[in-house]
Amino acid sequence: MPDLLTFSDRIYVDPVMLGIFLMGLAIVTVMVMTFRHNLRQAGNGIGDFPAILTILLGQVIFSHTLLFTLALYPHEQIRLSEIEIAVLMLGSICAAAVSVWLAGGRSAQRLKPYTGYCTASMVIALAVVSPILAHPELPASVDWITICVSVLAVVGINGTLHRTLLSGENKALALFSLGVMTASVVTAQYVIAQSLHFEASELSRLNHDGKNAFWLEVFLLIIGVLGIGLSAVMGNNPRQHWRRFAVTAVLVSMTSIAVFTANEMSLRYSNTHFELARLVESLNGNRSALYVKYLQYEEREDGTMRQSVPSDVFRNLETYYEAAGRIDRLMGSSNVQDGIETFYREDIHHDGHDHDAVTLADEIDRFYQFMKSEFGLQVSPVEISDVDQIMFERRLNEFSNLIIATARGASESQELIRDMALLGGFFLVLFLALGVFLPAHRSTIQALDALEAEKARIYKLALCAEHTTKGIVLTNGRGQITWCNDAFCDMTGYRFSELEGYTLLQKTRNPDADQRVISKAFISLRNAEPTDIEVLALRKDGSDFWMSGSITPVVENGRLSKVVHVLNDVTEEREMRDRLATAQAEAERLALVVRHASDGIALLDANMELDWMNPSLEKMTGYTFEEIQESSLHELLRGIETNAEDVADMLSTVRLREPFSGEFLAYRKDGSAYWIEAILSPFFDEGGVFTGYIVVHRDISERKTLELALISNRDELAARVEERTQTIMNQSLELEKALASERELNRMQTEFVSMASHEFRTPLTIIDGIARRLDKRADKFTPDDVREKAQTLRATVKRMTMLVERTLDASRLSSGRIKLTPETFKLRDLVNEVCVRQREVASAHTIDVDVNDYPEELFGDARLMDNVFTNVISNAVKYSGENKHVSVLGTTEGHYAVLKVRDSGIGIPKEELPKIFQRFFRASTSTGIPGTGIGLNLVKSLVDMHHGKVELDSVEGEWTEFTIRLPLQSPLETGVMMSELDEEDGELGGAVVQAATGTGG
Repeated sequence: MPDLLTFSDRIYVDPVMLGIFLMGLAIVTVMVMTFRHNLRQAGNGIGDFPAILTILLGQVIFSHTLLFTLALYPHEQIRLSEIEIAVLMLGSICAAAVSVWLAGGRSAQRLKPYTGYCTASMVIALAVVSPILAHPELPASVDWITICVSVLAVVGINGTLHRTLLSGENKALALFSLGVMTASVVTAQYVIAQSLHFEASELSRLNHDGKNAFWLEVFLLIIGVLGIGLSAVMGNNPRQHWRRFAVTAVLVSMTSIAVFTANEMSLRYSNTHFELARLVESLNGNRSALYVKYLQYEEREDGTMRQSVPSDVFRNLETYYEAAGRIDRLMGSSNVQDGIETFYREDIHHDGHDHDAVTLADEIDRFYQFMKSEFGLQVSPVEISDVDQIMFERRLNEFSNLIIATARGASESQELIRDMALLGGFFLVLFLALGVFLPAHRSTIQALDALEAEKARIYKLALCAEHTTKGIVLTNGRGQITWCNDAFCDMTGYRFSELEGYTLLQKTRNPDADQRVISKAFISLRNAEPTDIEVLALRKDGSDFWMSGSITPVVENGRLSKVVHVLNDVTEEREMRDRLATAQAEAERLALVVRHASDGIALLDANMELDWMNPSLEKMTGYTFEEIQESSLHELLRGIETNAEDVADMLSTVRLREPFSGEFLAYRKDGSAYWIEAILSPFFDEGGVFTGYIVVHRDISERKTLELALISNRDELAARVEERTQTIMNQSLELEKALASERELNRMQTEFVSMASHEFRTPLTIIDGIARRLDKRADKFTPDDVREKAQTLRATVKRMTMLVERTLDASRLSSGRIKLTPETFKLRDLVNEVCVRQREVASAHTIDVDVNDYPEELFGDARLMDNVFTNVISNAVKYSGENKHVSVLGTTEGHYAVLKVRDSGIGIPKEELPKIFQRFFRASTSTGIPGTGIGLNLVKSLVDMHHGKVELDSVEGEWTEFTIRLPLQSPLETGVMMSELDEEDGELGGAVVQAATGTGG
């Protein structure tokens, strides 16, 4: 392998090669930018891109290969024949075609990842073939190991980078990979040039025909210019035809100017050198003639010069002087090669002589002066030896030969200009065919086809627009109507001539229209956005109608040029929508009322089978919809004590399709009895055909209980009245007062019953049940059983007493008369006692109690806290639903004693949780469950008086949890202590107690 420094001395890069290299970079840049620009446009010309890209890429590969061959090897050794140039060009085109096919062909999707490997292999192969073709003989030595390693490295690097980075989405990495790939190929070509060592013989060089390096450089320059032009005209957009013709004109102009300029310069160059050669020959001939005359007439026999000079000597001297002057003038011309001028003006040292170095110009003048002095034409003598004469003659001959050789080079330039003119014309024709005429033809055909298709589409659109039932209006950018179809004229009552030039608002605006809708449409139009509109409009005859449709702006060149309105008369549709919305709203309200009504409601079909029932009926009866559907409603609810005659009356009335109402004693699924008021209403369709019954069941058990109580009170009152009739007659005034008092008593009694009836029902039921069992089975009970039942009765009575107290507490609380008597009491025992009472009352429920971590004692009012705990736990039992499980957990959290009561029952809706502690408020899920709504209000008030907190969380249909937080260090205790101190010391006790208990003003 040659030394690197020795090899680098052979590298020759001239300005032409540098221009070719920069032009290659420009071709790649313009090609990529033009391709991306055209691809981002409307989509024209994409089908021609593969062919043009193949040509451009092939040109880049060919130029790259040949350029590095010229740069890395001596120019005098490089020759390429026309066939070899054609082989390299065809190889480059084939490499480009394969690369483009692999990268973008649909049939080569599986091979696409291997594009980089294939392209790099073909480029390196051309880099090896090109210097072998350019040199006269095969390389004398080849370092195959280095070549193989470099080739494999370049192929691997290019293939991997193309597969991973160049094809990715990251532009920075793609550019980086492109630079690395280019650098690797350049490095590989440099290494290959070092590994191929050529040593051609002189004979082979003489016999090596082909185009020299300068011809190849000019050839690369021409195809580079044509490549830039071809990349600039990529695409088939008809609007870009001017660009193709402009590039064509520029290329033709450049080619013509280049050929004319080169030919002119070559002619001047050739003429100058041929004229110079003629003058040198004339000068040399005159010199020879003068020197011969000098030898003939040098001296007489007596040693004296002749006194007369022949006339031909004068002519020769004159001709010699004129030729020397013209040669000197031509040497100052820019058309003379630098080597000739250097030879003419270079200093020469004559060995063995004392005089200074002289130039050829000086020797020519010196010889002229010598001839003049020898023939006696000047006084000052000039000496020239015979050796100088011989050296002068030799230099003139060399000078003449150099000029003639240079002049012959001009003929080679003429041949080069001729070849380049022919190639330029051929490439221009090829450029016109591929880059101008063929794309122009295709784009013209495509444009004509698109125009015909557009005409057909416009005709169809016009046909649809004229025969559609919707009104279509076209307005300009100022909103003026430029066209409308017959449907819009029929809709508004105007003729087109009456609408043209006016805006839609001017003709159809209704004073009662919603201005916000119109303003919104204007805003959308200003923003060039499509919008929908439905607005009240006005016909020509002044009648109102609803107009609905879409408004679509058409933006051209960045400004609003047209607006397309597609409108329809929706008056009837609007009225139907309004009626339907009203009916739907009414139906939703009725459905809401029915679903949440406390009465049980069911629908029976014409066969008296159940179609639907509301949740209240399920809760009231305990039966599900499927259970009732399998049997009849009256059969499921009938019991032992139900009046059979009332049921028979109801069935006979139902058979007659007549309405019915009555009261029955019904039985739930669990066997418990309750009174209902049943209302059956038949309903018929529009044709009068019977379709079913609406059944309403109202639970009147409380009312029946109250009626019994009122009857009892009425009988008792009647007896008293009878006993005291005489007295009352005598004391009429007192009687009036007594009657007024009795009315007030009845009113208070009614209020009391309405508030507390649901609380008293359970203990009364328990007492009644125990009494019945004692009555029926007295002879079977043991003393222990009697004692147990007595204890239960006492506990129930105690509970009723507590209920009375709680009711009174609620009354006192509402009137502000409740009395708080705080003291230390057994908190844990109180919770256990309340839970025991609830187990006795609700034996079917499971109440889990865990108060091990609850404080043993607390300062407060034990009676009121008993009311609080009883209320919360009894509510958990009452609303636990079918899952009869209640959890009571007592813990200590920070400075609070926390009691959590949780059930798995009906739950409370989230939106009703903030209202649950309001007085008389009951959750919507408690429908059908007796209650007054004062219990939780009382609980919150009593806990607040103890400076505690009550929290509630629930999930509807799943669970409810009450949390009662009582401070461990109660402010009530501090208030009592302060009160005691004030009793001893002075005046501030009362105020402190009031502040602590919350009873102060």
